[in-house]
Amino acid sequence: MKKPFTCNTRSVTGNMVLGVLFLGCGILLVGTPCIAGAGTLFGSVSPPRDANELKGTLCVLAVCLAMAAATLSLGVLCLNATLLPRTLEITNEGIELRWFQKKLGNVPFANVKEVFVKTRAMAGETAEGAYWQAFLTGGFIAATIARNRFNPNEPIGIVITLMDGKDPDTFWPRTLFKKNHKKRLEVLYHWKLPHKRIVEKITKAVSRHKEIN
Repeated sequence: MKKPFTCNTRSVTGNMVLGVLFLGCGILLVGTPCIAGAGTLFGSVSPPRDANELKGTLCVLAVCLAMAAATLSLGVLCLNATLLPRTLEITNEGIELRWFQKKLGNVPFANVKEVFVKTRAMAGETAEGAYWQAFLTGGFIAATIARNRFNPNEPIGIVITLMDGKDPDTFWPRTLFKKNHKKRLEVLYHWKLPHKRIVEKITKAVSRHKEIN
């Protein structure tokens, strides 16, 4: 049996940065009440003098803890997406997407019609769109850089078209904002290997499977 071809998603810098920022904010929100409590204990901060002040203090504490829990959770999710990669595996029978030992997706070779690289142009992205998106998040300089660096032929994913969209052995995870069509699966992950090379591997494996069967 030939050793399966595998490829992991690469760590996305943005997820790592967001994860660290969220965790930092969460730790700061947790630390603020602790610092205030320590100040009260040592006399640097005046304790609440009546019921209204105590109520206000408790409300602020509750808000800080709630925000801390939210930001810590977001940080863990971002780091989880970055540090725990998905694995694309080409077996003797088909294409599998795994997260450690858990199988997230499966496409038998018999159900693969075509495989190709999806580019920014195919997704309808333009240089002007990249400009305004960067402008809203980073200002004029970031927008100018984004427009100058925009490449319509830059690969952003892999598309697998299916012979039968109702095949019971074919399943794939759906993204949060974009649902897959019944006969079209989009593998929109950042891989350690070039998208073109992965497509070539899948195409060869499909052709070899059809020749044998």
